[in-house]
Amino acid sequence: MRRSTAGRFLLLLAVCGLTGACALSPQTVDIAPSISVNPEPIGRGRWVALSVADARAHPELGTRGGVYGDTATLTPSGDITAGVRKAVAEALVTEGFKIADAPPADLNLRIEVNDLGYAGKGSPVVRKVETSAKVSVIASRDGRQYTSHAGVTQTKEVLEAPDVGENQALINATLSRALEKLLNDPGLADFIR
Repeated sequence: MRRSTAGRFLLLLAVCGLTGACALSPQTVDIAPSISVNPEPIGRGRWVALSVADARAHPELGTRGGVYGDTATLTPSGDITAGVRKAVAEALVTEGFKIADAPPADLNLRIEVNDLGYAGKGSPVVRKVETSAKVSVIASRDGRQYTSHAGVTQTKEVLEAPDVGENQALINATLSRALEKLLNDPGLADFIR
């Protein structure tokens, strides 16, 4: 009889452990992209009035998946525009521009984050993570305007659901790639020269 009770206890413990391992809790991540651009000095010391807008339809990035996928949300820890502005400003300084907080300036750049997404795939255990980012730029100078868009989607196979640090790295890597595509657009480079 004692063995049967101990066996049931171990089975119950194992089931509780597995269920808990499949249930994911909400997470918040810091948005801090890093952008690599061609260090060619196309700015020549000119001033850029840089603004960044969060144009996403939803404040959440998405859901982490798992058993309770709808409640295991992934959200930014705050306003995403500050991290994006910092990264874009650093990239523009690398290219020889000076950053102005507001017009007037030699050039106006408005960066919009149109979408930033995350989806944990698999139930009850997450086996794949998909991240996506869509960004756009509206550049204006001398009465002319240039608009461009860039998007990136990345998928990663995982053995277990990523922790907050891994999710933060995945989101920021995807956003960084989208911003790099946007800022390295040859049409934009020609327009801002």
